[in-house]
Amino acid sequence: MAKPKNGSIKNEETQIKLFKKIAYEIESLIENGYLQAGDTLRSERELAKKLEVSRVSLREALRYLQDKGVIFTEPGKGSMILVNDMKKFKKYFTQAVKLSQIISLDLMETREVLERYNAYFAAKRANKLDIENMKKILHKQYESFLNKDEIDEEIQDLEFHYAVARATHNVVMIKVFSSIREIMEKDMKQTRILTFKNRNNAKLSYNQHEEIFDSIKRGLSEEAALLMFHHIQTFLEVLEL
Repeated sequence: MAKPKNGSIKNEETQIKLFKKIAYEIESLIENGYLQAGDTLRSERELAKKLEVSRVSLREALRYLQDKGVIFTEPGKGSMILVNDMKKFKKYFTQAVKLSQIISLDLMETREVLERYNAYFAAKRANKLDIENMKKILHKQYESFLNKDEIDEEIQDLEFHYAVARATHNVVMIKVFSSIREIMEKDMKQTRILTFKNRNNAKLSYNQHEEIFDSIKRGLSEEAALLMFHHIQTFLEVLEL
């Protein structure tokens, strides 16, 4: 399976800074009373022209603001402001992020223990169907990476980890993983800005999954466990937990 090329991601840091600057400018308009809850933003074309930015960067900024809960975007109808007092909202958002970080840390610590053993036993017990299933999921994740489809990348990321759990053929381990799946889904949505919106992190996730898959396929249980541990550790650092 072909891997994403290093040259396929250009000026990533610049792009991230730009969409955050655009988002900050829109937040400033709300904070200074130029935009209020219920107001609809101009069309993408008009707004991009007014702010003197590309429509691609503007879309990223609008997605970022929607993820934060500042605006609501409905296809064909534009984006509506949901917040009046940005100062109060920022205070609330900061508190919510802190609570989210506590939940994320607890979750990642749990995954660090559980998924290491999932990878270990998957390498020992995975059958042909398990291997084929993981391969298909990785292919879908790669396609989502190329298409910059962050939502589907989240889905395929979770599906890969669940496929590893199923490959253990241990009923208890599968049920334990299933029981935290809903928490994982919510956590991934909240941390999307730090993970899949950053294309370098999206690429890293795919590459590490491929390495784990290769070890499982070759039956290298200890290597698979170590790679999974390193994978979870990597994203603990990304999330700054």
